[in-house]
Amino acid sequence: MNIKNALGIIVLGTGFNTLAAGEIGLELGVSSHIIEVKSTNVVSIQSYTNGTVTVITGNQLLGPNSCNSRAKYIIPASEAGIDITLSVLLTAKTTSQPVTLYLHGSECSSGYPKITSAVLE
Repeated sequence: MNIKNALGIIVLGTGFNTLAAGEIGLELGVSSHIIEVKSTNVVSIQSYTNGTVTVITGNQLLGPNSCNSRAKYIIPASEAGIDITLSVLLTAKTTSQPVTLYLHGSECSSGYPKITSAVLE
């Protein structure tokens, strides 16, 4: 689990590349497997009995071409830090604050783009 605080922005990661606002330019050169969904609102969050969480945002257009659908974004139950990322998403939903999501650029889960971290703005 990665927790950082940069420039007042909370960045919580789920084990992949966790990026703070000032680090994006530096780390994207190292890993091209990140898709950024900037300043979007959380429309709905669904949790499943197996522990998986799906999210629908105001911007569902982004995701790797290898995913069958972009109708929702997903955090698999096996993802490290899922509870913390879910907390960020629930906070964004209940406070109507925008969130920036980082998606894995080449991996899908159950055919949907996989969330690797979330930034509460």
